Amino acid sequence: MSADYGGTEIYNALKWTFENSRNDMPTTVFLITDGEVWNVNQIVELIRINEEKKNSDLRLFSLGIGDAVSHHLVESVARTGKEYAQFVTNSERMDKKVIGMLKNALKPPIKDYEITWTDNNFLESTKDKEPDMKQDINFTSDNVSSSTSDIFIDFKVQQVPYFIPPIYPDVRFIVYCILAKTSNHVKLLL
Repeated sequence: MSADYGGTEIYNALKWTFENSRNDMPTTVFLITDGEVWNVNQIVELIRINEEKKNSDLRLFSLGIGDAVSHHLVESVARTGKEYAQFVTNSERMDKKVIGMLKNALKPPIKDYEITWTDNNFLESTKDKEPDMKQDINFTSDNVSSSTSDIFIDFKVQQVPYFIPPIYPDVRFIVYCILAKTSNHVKLLL
């Protein structure tokens, strides 16, 4: 078997997959590619439309292979398909990553969590309380204790990514926050 068609034609393969999938059951797609495409936005729009049609019963994992793979394509497809992307270089074996994706496709992801960015004074909120599993993080100090007068009431934060993806075991998950210049403390509740 050989596949040398002069370029990567993912759009028609995904379109056929969506047209021929059953509407009465969830659909999981694995996109494994080593190429670049010229129509990433068109592919992402196709996935978005079909994800809406399936009422969130469409999951799309993507794996980029090699050094020349389009990271934009692989990450955009996974984000729109509500799953995650992984990459394998030319010198890596891909079997562990493929097996990990297959295992994660068989079980439901963790979706019932919440990230709360708050301006509450963590010194007051944790005083005289039993320690719990939640961790307070001060993004602006270098382990220097601050007084309660240092905390500003006008708290502004931007979270990236805005929509939080599902979480799976052994898959890295990073959320960033962009703080306004006047912000001093942020409490991260997980």
